[in-house]
Amino acid sequence: MPMPPAPSIRPSLNAGRPLTPARSVLWLSAVAVMVSAGLLALLGVQEHGRVYRQATADTLGSARQLAEHAEKVLSIHALALQNVQWTYDVLGWDRMSGTPLVHRWLTSLADQAPEVQSYWLMDAAGQVRVNSFTWPAPSLDVSDREYFRAHQEGADPDRVHVGAPLLGRVRPDVFFTLSRRLADADGNFAGVAQVSLMPEYFSRFYGTIARASKTTIMLVRDDGTVLARFPQLGSGADFGRVPELLAGPRAAGTLETDGPADGVRRLYAHVPLEKLPVQVVYGVAVDNMQAEWVRRMRGSLLLVLAGLALLVPFVLLAFRNARRAELAHDALLSANSDLERRVADRTAHLDKALADLSSSEEWLRYAQEAGGIGTWELQAGSNALIVSDQVNALWGLPAGTQLGLERMQDPIHAEDRPGVQQALEETWDGRRPRLELEFRVVRPDGTVRWMLSRAEVRGAADGSPEAMTGVVFDITDLKRALTALQESELRSTLAQEAGGVGTWDWDLVNGAVHWSPTYRRIWGVPDGVKPSFDGLIAGVTPEDRARVETAVAATLAGEAPLDQEFRIMRPDGSRRWLLLRGELLRDKTGRGSRMTGICRDMTDRKEAEERQLLLMREVDHRAKNALAVAQAVVRLSRANTVEQLVAAVEGRISALARAHSLLATAAWSGADLNRLVQDELAPFAEPGHVLLEGPAVQLIPDVVQSIGLILHELATNAAKHGALSVPAGVVRVTWTLDGTRLRLTWQEEGGPPAVEPKRKGFGSTLLSMVVRHQLQGTTASNGRTRACAACWTCPT
Repeated sequence: MPMPPAPSIRPSLNAGRPLTPARSVLWLSAVAVMVSAGLLALLGVQEHGRVYRQATADTLGSARQLAEHAEKVLSIHALALQNVQWTYDVLGWDRMSGTPLVHRWLTSLADQAPEVQSYWLMDAAGQVRVNSFTWPAPSLDVSDREYFRAHQEGADPDRVHVGAPLLGRVRPDVFFTLSRRLADADGNFAGVAQVSLMPEYFSRFYGTIARASKTTIMLVRDDGTVLARFPQLGSGADFGRVPELLAGPRAAGTLETDGPADGVRRLYAHVPLEKLPVQVVYGVAVDNMQAEWVRRMRGSLLLVLAGLALLVPFVLLAFRNARRAELAHDALLSANSDLERRVADRTAHLDKALADLSSSEEWLRYAQEAGGIGTWELQAGSNALIVSDQVNALWGLPAGTQLGLERMQDPIHAEDRPGVQQALEETWDGRRPRLELEFRVVRPDGTVRWMLSRAEVRGAADGSPEAMTGVVFDITDLKRALTALQESELRSTLAQEAGGVGTWDWDLVNGAVHWSPTYRRIWGVPDGVKPSFDGLIAGVTPEDRARVETAVAATLAGEAPLDQEFRIMRPDGSRRWLLLRGELLRDKTGRGSRMTGICRDMTDRKEAEERQLLLMREVDHRAKNALAVAQAVVRLSRANTVEQLVAAVEGRISALARAHSLLATAAWSGADLNRLVQDELAPFAEPGHVLLEGPAVQLIPDVVQSIGLILHELATNAAKHGALSVPAGVVRVTWTLDGTRLRLTWQEEGGPPAVEPKRKGFGSTLLSMVVRHQLQGTTASNGRTRACAACWTCPT
């Protein structure tokens, strides 16, 4: 819009005397500069306050959301650790570590939670009994760990301890711990149940929240130890301590200070978790707040500059004024659009954080459903019973069913219903510290399931009961597993007896010795003989007795378990090889109180080992002979070309290999002559071109490869130059046996006319050498008819 002409505004500025254009411009410039500067300063102060208040509210709100997330993630694992106490009460350490059921349960819990590295269960001595990595658990002592000592020295069974970051000993991962004390029936310290949580999971999650530069988010113990942080600083398990950020009462609040790790000035918000000694610290850089203030003031500064631009020369005042106003308006719209876009980005960021929080809550619900855990609450006064859908699923009822206390007890088995009612009343009246009860539920379809319910009463401000809150889960499979375990132990005992494993036990206090029936049977001791340690040693042969006595003494001294193989002489005079194993058991004072173990007859295995050793020596001997023959074949072979040499050597080595296979098939006891002839001639002739005739002859091992090599040379020559080189040719192989002398005849018919060779080839040389030197025989040849007579011992 064009401005009014200058003459019309001069009287309003100075009515006493007319203003020149220069004076008008000067007054307008001075007034515009002062007014703009004042407005800009006032706007800057107000905007700075709004930016700081908004940043404080956003920082504290983000910290509260992250604290809720941490509370839910850690609480579900604290609940899982509480269930370990019940498992220990039912099974005890030996059964928990002796069966993979608990290991599989812990592994399923770890696999469902991305923040979990592993679960660990340690006894009172700090020895790992069960974990989620491997079963059985490795031998590992964690009694020096800070979380173990905390429970060992403390007596509160319900206290959940949060441990400082550590470096794993089984896997080199950094983790911090969540642990709970385990107690026996008398309340004494029985061990620790611990879950290892990965700081990297929280760091990655915080990384999706902290979009602004220099923003830091930390999960901190109440003593200031950092459990996880974003961004990560350095490497290793030490993330530092920030006690100065948690100064003052344990409540939500804010603090502006320099960062302990990098010195960056930040506004920190800290929010504690309600049920765990952990706090969430969220810090935003003050530089980002100043940058946001400058960004917001940029539009106002542009507006002021646009106003000052009105002081351009009077000639262009009207035109430039309108143009500057348009530019200022456009700049203001752009700045407002940019501001709206930034607000929208931050809103989307917060929406994503809320969505992640909602996803975490959804995961918690899925975890409860996957673990079969239902929740319920009984309210005072109205006796209203509120149950989750998982309880309805356990009861076999439709989702959303709310039947009230009396009707929800109807599906409980009639035999268990009075006990359930009594336990509820005693817990509500304070006669029981907490509810923990097993009972059966009969579903509408008639199936019966075992349930375990735990609950505690929440008191009002005046100390009266306000509500009872609890959980319930299906333990039918665990009940069946316990029954199966008992049956398995019985089967194991029967299997030991059936498998020839005898057991023995020696009471070191009173000297009593027990032998199982199988043990007596192995040693050949009649039932009427009283067991004794001297009787055990007396049966050992003299050559092994000193060694066995030394091993027993070492076991009694606690140096090593007993593990000995030795020979005994039974009362009937027979000698047997035995395996004796045993361990020293100690009493509470650490002294050895008894030795127990097993005994097994190893005679059959020892004899099998001796037979195997003899067979290995025989194979070694045959292999050396075969290699010597192969070496001679390679050294004596001749040919016009390399290809012919390779083919000749390969054929002869193959003949040796076929003979070797026949020997191996017969366990190196010999080979059938008919089978040997068939195998050697098969590659050279079709059926009908080879005729075999002779009695059954079983060749001894020493002559099999030699005869096989001779047959190969004759067949190779027949295929190249003799009867097998033409379609009508026939080879007839006959043999006769005269006592221990074998006469083998090779006859070719229908082949090309025989030609006397100009020189003696390798085949003829090899045939003569093998027959004469290895078989101690003689050869004779007549044209295409060749006969071989050899003399050697040949059983039929």
